[in-house]
Amino acid sequence: MSALECLSMLSQVDRKSLVSKSEVESIVEQEALQGGDYERLADRELREKEGLSSPRLIHPNDVLKILEAFVMGLKKPKDVRPVPRVKKDVRDNSRDSEYWASLAMVIPASKQSLWDALYKALEKYYLVLTQRAKLLMENDSLEQQNAEMQSLLQQYLQAKVNAELQIPPTQGFRLPTK
Repeated sequence: MSALECLSMLSQVDRKSLVSKSEVESIVEQEALQGGDYERLADRELREKEGLSSPRLIHPNDVLKILEAFVMGLKKPKDVRPVPRVKKDVRDNSRDSEYWASLAMVIPASKQSLWDALYKALEKYYLVLTQRAKLLMENDSLEQQNAEMQSLLQQYLQAKVNAELQIPPTQGFRLPTK
């Protein structure tokens, strides 16, 4: 009897609670003696001496054996049949050129001409807006120059030299008011 079977028998006993721990151990001992596994019998006797409190616990010495038996049980091939290979379908590309040609004509000619006219009109509008932006920048610079010239004119007109003249320049023209 393998360690995996012993483990499953212990878990069945835990689930059903029909057989006591000592009965399970005696069954395992009998199986071990029949199979000639004296080492397992010695482990069982050692377990009895230590007196584990629950049948669900596994003795630390048995953990590796039980895990090895479990893994070996998983490694056994269950189905030896070969996996059938599915051949890939060969793609039929005979109608590809038709598809791409039809995709090129998604937008009808009337809509295409409308979009072309709109594009040309937007290009002209963009040119007008860029020219307007240049004119606005030029206008700002001219306003700045005008303000500088007005301040210089005010300085010249208010100079003391003008009062000493026989005909002051302020009599010849009017001062700009802000």
